[in-house]
Amino acid sequence: MNKINKIVFCFSILLLCVSCGNQNETDDGTTSAIVTNDLIIDNETVVYNNEVVNVQGNVIIKNGGVLKIENNCQLNIIGTYDEQFSIIVSGDSKLESYDSIIQGIDYQIAIIGMAANGESPYLYFENTIITLHLGIRPLDQTIVESVNSNIEEIQLRDQSEVHISGGEEIYPVFFFENISGSLSNLKVYEKIQ
Repeated sequence: MNKINKIVFCFSILLLCVSCGNQNETDDGTTSAIVTNDLIIDNETVVYNNEVVNVQGNVIIKNGGVLKIENNCQLNIIGTYDEQFSIIVSGDSKLESYDSIIQGIDYQIAIIGMAANGESPYLYFENTIITLHLGIRPLDQTIVESVNSNIEEIQLRDQSEVHISGGEEIYPVFFFENISGSLSNLKVYEKIQ
């Protein structure tokens, strides 16, 4: 093999390794993936099923993109200081989580919903644990629905629409400073025993 063919061959192998990502199978049968830059979901649907996903960057969902995590998935956002990274859902995009865990590792991060072009992002959590240095911040007209989920912190702001049913550990924080309008869409349900 001549020198040029060797270089092309090595480059092809390197390209194959990069395109496959960094995935491993764990002892319990789940897949483990590592994302070392921002995970950008732009006008597409990405589904993680029964995986441990470690992201060392932001998760950005935009332009109608959808991120679904389901079936015992664990989404870990790994930073080196507070507020370094976030999960940002904008416009008509969606973050959906079923029977999974979303968490910040060691440092505080946020799930931020932001309206764009008159469209409202949608955050849906069912049987999900949102914990370890993680808070939900629905800005603008973000719609949040939580069913039987434990949420470490949700910051309730004007114009957001929040529906919570079930769940044992939910810590709401109300913000009114520099906010216009009312919290008329907010409904609070008490657990009756």
